[in-house]
Amino acid sequence: MTDFFYVADSCQFKPIKKNPINHLSAIAGQLFRFRIRDDVFEDEEDGSTHHLDLGLSSVRSINSHTDTSWLLLDKANQIFFGLPMDTESKETEVVGLSATDSCGLKVVDAITVRVHTDESPHYKFVMTFDSTFKDVVKRKFYRYKLISDIANWLKRRIQVFEINAINNSLTWALQDDVFYDKCDDTIVDTILKNLTNENDTSVTEEFRCHLSPYFQVQHVYFIHKDWCYESSPHDSSRKETHSDFRYWLEVILPAIIFLVLFVIVVIVLYFYCNQRRKTRGRYIMSVDQSNFIEERQPVILQTDNPDDDPSLKPRYPIIISDVDGTGINESSGIEIRERPAPAPPEVIITSDASPPQYRLPPPYNSQHQFW
Repeated sequence: MTDFFYVADSCQFKPIKKNPINHLSAIAGQLFRFRIRDDVFEDEEDGSTHHLDLGLSSVRSINSHTDTSWLLLDKANQIFFGLPMDTESKETEVVGLSATDSCGLKVVDAITVRVHTDESPHYKFVMTFDSTFKDVVKRKFYRYKLISDIANWLKRRIQVFEINAINNSLTWALQDDVFYDKCDDTIVDTILKNLTNENDTSVTEEFRCHLSPYFQVQHVYFIHKDWCYESSPHDSSRKETHSDFRYWLEVILPAIIFLVLFVIVVIVLYFYCNQRRKTRGRYIMSVDQSNFIEERQPVILQTDNPDDDPSLKPRYPIIISDVDGTGINESSGIEIRERPAPAPPEVIITSDASPPQYRLPPPYNSQHQFW
């Protein structure tokens, strides 16, 4: 009975936040690692933070941490770790760090996580992998493990700029390079010799075994910034070839394409105008111009002067001087071909004769409306 009351009395206090973390700050592309201090939480019965069970969760869901967050927690060592990317720097994340004592009582510390972007380096390295890469890097833990293994192999801190699951590639650079004033080719040579075979982009067998079995690396490429070509003698033949290729691609090739298109347009317009001029000339010669024979005399075609109706042609006038009752011109002796008009009736007017009857005009019917 005494032990029961002792256990009940020992579990009446839950842990408290003594020195909460409040906020964390990370840089995009760089490995993040933060050891949780021992004085963040304190429990009356169990003691400091290292004697409590820690957990990481989102504020929206305290019981389970969302997989969308890049931040991870190593419960055994009580360490925050992860690999934030540039796409996650635009949003401020809030996570909850919970501490649970031996009695199951829990307290949560809300932590604000911000990701900042850093300067772009002078050169970058592109590392390609096999097709299994896209499935492995989906998990945040293996992303952190990959960058950590590469940094341990080079014994340098690196910064990641892109993890492309479509092309199975990783773009990264040395973290200290952002502080250099110019491209240091000796460092580039050292990195390439440490990762690739001589005069080749394929990786060495030692480095391939270092990243296996989770990652099967194949090649490592080197990318310089444009302004480094002028001040850096590193691999001059490769840089000159790359520079000439870019010059041809950005200047010469567009100019050639433009000139070819311009010449084609000019040729098409020339043939079009020439063909139209010839067609118009043939039309004028066949319609508007006169046709001549060898003596340059005009040849009148049948269609130019169609035969007119003979009845429409003018006739010579017939002069009638004296006409007798027979309709014969005594002076000219020319017979009148037309039938003579009928003679009017002879009217004899006497004193007692009645005048002729006149026909009355037709009745007048006005069609206008009267207002």
